[in-house]
Amino acid sequence: MSRRRREMGIRMALGAPAGTVRSMVVRDGGRLAIAGIACGSAGAIAATRFLRSLLFGVSATEPAVFAAAAAVLAGVALVATWIPARTATKVDLLEALRD
Repeated sequence: MSRRRREMGIRMALGAPAGTVRSMVVRDGGRLAIAGIACGSAGAIAATRFLRSLLFGVSATEPAVFAAAAAVLAGVALVATWIPARTATKVDLLEALRD
């Protein structure tokens, strides 16, 4: 967000509502999170062949475990993007434009 500070300042100076700027930042972060979760899930499924001998009492491809892990990661990503998005909407417009 520090690199896009000027962009956010210009958007808000031109009249963009704070909610629009916040949703833009969260959406951009969400796209990256979804891509990461998809790649990580694919890698985890591919690694199950090697991990089957280490798992006891649980299937290597347990759908509930994959869904829970994806949900936790999505929640963390939401919080990790919401905090900078909230900070971006509170930036001093004159200071951002001067930078």
